[in-house]
Amino acid sequence: WLPLAVPLCAVARTLLDAMLWSNAFFASLPLAVLGPIHLWWPWFVLWYALAAALFLVLRSAPLRQRVLAVDGRWAVAGGVALLGAALLWGAAVQPPADRLRVHVLDVGAGQCVLVEAPAGKILIDAGADPIPGQAEEILRRRVVPFLALRHVRALEAIVISHAHEDHCNLAAPLMESVPTRRLLLGPSAGAEAGWLQMLQTARAEGITTETFVPGSRLRLGAHTWLEALGPSAAAPFRDDAVNNGSLVLRLAHQQTVMLFAGDIAAEGEERLLRYYPQPGALHADVLLAPHHGSGGSCTEAFLGAVSPRDVIVSCAGDDRRPPERTLQRFAKLGLQVWRTDVNGGVTVTSDGRTVTVRGSARRRP
Repeated sequence: WLPLAVPLCAVARTLLDAMLWSNAFFASLPLAVLGPIHLWWPWFVLWYALAAALFLVLRSAPLRQRVLAVDGRWAVAGGVALLGAALLWGAAVQPPADRLRVHVLDVGAGQCVLVEAPAGKILIDAGADPIPGQAEEILRRRVVPFLALRHVRALEAIVISHAHEDHCNLAAPLMESVPTRRLLLGPSAGAEAGWLQMLQTARAEGITTETFVPGSRLRLGAHTWLEALGPSAAAPFRDDAVNNGSLVLRLAHQQTVMLFAGDIAAEGEERLLRYYPQPGALHADVLLAPHHGSGGSCTEAFLGAVSPRDVIVSCAGDDRRPPERTLQRFAKLGLQVWRTDVNGGVTVTSDGRTVTVRGSARRRP
């Protein structure tokens, strides 16, 4: 009943404002932010098992007397054996250190990808829906909580494919809140407010800024590399030079490959095919669809050269979802399609030999 809900919501809002104010106050105090310690789940099981055992000993007089009567040497030996068993158990269940995870975040009509590699974590693009006020909402409600959930306390790099807002408008606030080592930039043509703010923030935070060009490589592990394949600067683009000039990035982890095609359109795809004519040169197990799956990109020739098993589309719903002709091309080639407007955030996991893809949600298309 709406008249009753209004005062209840007003009380809840007052309590929420008080909590946010207290958080901001305590966060401003010296040493308010300390790096948290993250333990994997076996340690929590062991902790509660020990707590339950201690509780039983304290509650039971006979057990307490038996514990007190145990020889100290046996107690020490038992403790060492228990700790050794816990360490072996933890080592057995800990995930492999060389696993690669790529998370395509649900940021509406934008693109923001978190890569968790063996040698560090990076972002490939950092943009969200450029509708006024929408980017700030997505940053606060989706991106920052997800980075906290994945324990991202520092970034090796942020790689920006091109200067459009939907690929870079989150970079500045993220660099202010997450220590970032390097900012790797694609072409600056068409730069808007988000790009300029990003450069100013990088300068203020002392972050190394470099240009990422075809042939540039970023080492992310012993067998993990991020490499720029395009754009080719052989000649200016005839149409949509900003999008077609996007960085095309190849992420290789041992035997598996993922391709990030930025916002290139048909002309950019055609030039990439000319630049890499060798069979299999553009092959990838997973493709992040160029230009959010727009009708002017994702040509059959390009999809055939990449020949992915899965294609991921970072897009918003309603009238900004991929057009039917693009979805028909995917279906014609038998590709498994993952859309952030339908599947939520999409996670790609590679063990170096095989790739698995899963979505975080299932919504109505």
